[in-house]
Amino acid sequence: LGGAKYPRLDNNCFKISYIDVLAETIPKRMVSFAPSLFQSNPADFEVRSTYRKLIRDFAHATQGEWKPDSVRVFYRESDGVVTIHFEAFDQKYTWRVDQHEAIDRVGDEFFDHLFRLEAKQLSGMYYNLSESAQARYAYLPKNMVPELSRLGIK
Repeated sequence: LGGAKYPRLDNNCFKISYIDVLAETIPKRMVSFAPSLFQSNPADFEVRSTYRKLIRDFAHATQGEWKPDSVRVFYRESDGVVTIHFEAFDQKYTWRVDQHEAIDRVGDEFFDHLFRLEAKQLSGMYYNLSESAQARYAYLPKNMVPELSRLGIK
């Protein structure tokens, strides 16, 4: 345009990740949290409130399909065991998570329990879209997951 010079744009400025698209189009189906949730030697209330929030957030992502009632979380600092009790699907659940091994992050057993619940009770699945700076899961219809994999979204 009349010889005006425009700043050259870096190609990266146009890259939008599929994760960003999903987060914008289905924000109520997303669960995000920092991978390192706890400082070393977290306080009892911090552990309990964090796990209570995770249960609430993962349930909320199902948009009413999973409605946990009477959620109670206990943390034994002596051995680092978190015990989560709740009721859902006309059943009582007790999840035990070894927080001692996890130290600053969510214990692996939490996700083991979550994915078992998903497989047995939910019509969709939690799709891991985590990046190094952010743990992120999207609750999606199961038939959508192969499509995402085909697009290279892991």
